[in-house]
Amino acid sequence: MKRWKFFVATLIVAGFAIFQFCERIDKIQMNQAQVKAMLDKFYALQEQRNVAAIIACYHPSNFVALSNGLDDYAVDRDQLQHLWQKFLGDSGTIKIQRNNEMIHLNFECNVAWVSSINRIETRWDSQLVALPYFFTAVCHRSGERWLLVQSHVSIPPEALQQATWQTIPAAREPGRPSDQIPAQPHQN
Repeated sequence: MKRWKFFVATLIVAGFAIFQFCERIDKIQMNQAQVKAMLDKFYALQEQRNVAAIIACYHPSNFVALSNGLDDYAVDRDQLQHLWQKFLGDSGTIKIQRNNEMIHLNFECNVAWVSSINRIETRWDSQLVALPYFFTAVCHRSGERWLLVQSHVSIPPEALQQATWQTIPAAREPGRPSDQIPAQPHQN
């Protein structure tokens, strides 16, 4: 009789553990899908060149955005707006291809780490420019919304060297005359 009780108790504990494991997998998959939906919107807004809506994808007060250049960072809304205006520049239609996207969640499923290798294609002065870039981000769930708290865009050095930067107009920076805009971006 003791063996029978032990066997039943073991089955109950194992069943509960399997149930918890399956519930956890469902929670992870649901949150990964929500993060992916937020990223889909984020990239679509970039293609639409909607800077105000892109900024709304970031946490309202706690974020940092970084890019290749030494001065390409943002820690407040004005800097973020300038950074995205500079990134989107005066280019033509933007097309972003996402590849190798990975989304990892913490145990509580309220923080996500994202990485992908992307490619941006656009036209400047009727010339097609296509650049690969690495994108990494940290997202935080705020209520039912996922928001960016950190994003980083990095263009590989070999892609920077191959680009025809003289044909790409630089975005005007506040307080800097247009004749002082560097023809080539800063390199790390």
